[in-house]
Amino acid sequence: MAARADSPAALPALATPAEVAAYIRKSPKTLANWRSRGLGPRWRKAGHSVLYRRADVERWLDQT
Repeated sequence: MAARADSPAALPALATPAEVAAYIRKSPKTLANWRSRGLGPRWRKAGHSVLYRRADVERWLDQT
């Protein structure tokens, strides 16, 4: 999948909150706030790490 025209770079298949935040031009703190409130793109825990699947982020962007 190509990078979105308005994004700084392509999003990897599994992305960290910092990568997603840069991609959608929000802060990682905003993503953390959204996670605690049940908002934003779907995310997963891998051990102690939070990860986002690119497909989930793209789907969420298409719905907003």
